[in-house]
Amino acid sequence: MEEFKELFLLFKEYIQKQRENMTLVAAESMTKMLFVVALGLLLLFLGGIILLLGSIAFAFWVKEQTGSYVVGFSSTAGVIFILALLVWMMRRRLLLQPIARLMVRAFLDSAQAPEDNSKKV
Repeated sequence: MEEFKELFLLFKEYIQKQRENMTLVAAESMTKMLFVVALGLLLLFLGGIILLLGSIAFAFWVKEQTGSYVVGFSSTAGVIFILALLVWMMRRRLLLQPIARLMVRAFLDSAQAPEDNSKKV
């Protein structure tokens, strides 16, 4: 009877450790996901600034070539529109699939983490 009680306590401790492990894995996955989201927002912000300043520079360059502000800024708007249309048409390949792969990889890497850390060098 004493062995049964000890076995029950060990099983209870095992369940508790598994619960703690799942909590830590979930926290690690959420941390990775928040890092990816923050990095993505930062890159989006910086990319927007680069696009804005590059567009203005391109518009003024076209103005210097043609002598007309209207032609310079209109051609810049046209180039941006064409680029936006291309991104929209290829949105699954350019945006959805890489983001989905990144999220799945973040969750699977933490789920497949080795249980014995002593084997790591």
